[in-house]
Amino acid sequence: MMRTAGALWQQRSPDRMSDGEWTATLSRVRGEFAEMPCMRVTAAQARALLGLSEPASEWVLARLAEEGFLVRTPQGEYVRRSDVP
Repeated sequence: MMRTAGALWQQRSPDRMSDGEWTATLSRVRGEFAEMPCMRVTAAQARALLGLSEPASEWVLARLAEEGFLVRTPQGEYVRRSDVP
């Protein structure tokens, strides 16, 4: 890492999506959970179901959880927040 102009600079991950692809992927995954409101998937199941790489799947699920759209259950499953008792 390099420090420049008071900020930390890190090399971009080769797995990082373009901004357009990131936005489209977030929208698509949000749509899948909206269409199937009872869907409960682990990160590995989400990767297989959604056809994402491991890093992309982790980033998308984490972001949707940060936004409050998804929650992660104690069993490690991701589910829509509105479906958790």
